[in-house]
Amino acid sequence: MRPKKSKKVRKALQKLQRSFSFRKPFQLLFDDALMAHLDKVKFPITVINNTFDYPKLFTSRCLYRKYHSMDNKNAVEKEENSANDHQTDENGEHECDSMANNSSDTAGTLNINDGVTRGNANLTNNQKHAASKTKDRFVKHIEIRNCLHKGDVDPTECMKRFVRKSNAKHYLLGCVSNSSKYKDLKNVPLVIFRRNGTLLLDTDNFGRKSNSEE
Repeated sequence: MRPKKSKKVRKALQKLQRSFSFRKPFQLLFDDALMAHLDKVKFPITVINNTFDYPKLFTSRCLYRKYHSMDNKNAVEKEENSANDHQTDENGEHECDSMANNSSDTAGTLNINDGVTRGNANLTNNQKHAASKTKDRFVKHIEIRNCLHKGDVDPTECMKRFVRKSNAKHYLLGCVSNSSKYKDLKNVPLVIFRRNGTLLLDTDNFGRKSNSEE
């Protein structure tokens, strides 16, 4: 991260500590979109630890489930595409062998079964590879906490339930740079993860009372 940006973030954190009773370790709340983004860009945890002095990172249970379902869907699609490509190659080989050698039905059956066995082995290797990649994902650093609502709600609403109106527990809310859905929250500093790898701490909406509180 650029030193100039990091310095601005630290100054904003000092203001939050001095004027609004924020304390270390800071608590950063992540939504499903941000977790997916950090995984995709392979965001280094050291940037967050160095900037926020080893904060607590967490998300809600339902947000984690949504992130996990999206992640599994992408993994399944990749495995299916890989399996289909492999099966296409195997079928092409069998057709060529049959036309060239005019082999018996029994021999053809043995060849096909052998190809399916190799295809299954390839799927198993893909699954092992996907499991090993999980170890390198950013989400492994994030704690999962129970939701503050019953039933299914919109992810944005789930986040808002955590911070509530006054943000009495002094959460910092992490979001991606193109997200504007949390701009209406009062007394909630936004940690903005930009696509160029830098962090911004937006405190413009902090210290102002919402209309319902005035």
